[in-house]
Amino acid sequence: FDESSLVVSAKPALKAAHEANLVPSSIDDVSPGMTIVGVVSNVTSIGVFVAFFNNLTGLVPLANVSDGFVKDAKEHFSRGQTVAAFVCEVKADSKRMTLSLKASALTLPSAILSAFGKGLLAEFAAS
Repeated sequence: FDESSLVVSAKPALKAAHEANLVPSSIDDVSPGMTIVGVVSNVTSIGVFVAFFNNLTGLVPLANVSDGFVKDAKEHFSRGQTVAAFVCEVKADSKRMTLSLKASALTLPSAILSAFGKGLLAEFAAS
């Protein structure tokens, strides 16, 4: 995502999140404690990278991928997947964010939860 790109998405969760101002477009839009919505851009051995508009990216360390133990994040997440993430830390000078995908940390409006579908709703009900 950058200023010269046109992004068109038919993903209901991303659309609902954008309408609720949960999709940041700059590091100034983000602060610790927020829940934001983005798209998985890469899954590695250290964690999950989540992309937002204007080349804004956050890292979800492996320890923050789930409330349960996760050995390999690739078993749970894939590139292009829309995710809701809790902002743990923001470093504005380096434009870096540390995020969490733990269901216990997330707070989302019901309209966005329903846009994500039954999978995320089941995970929230279990937590």
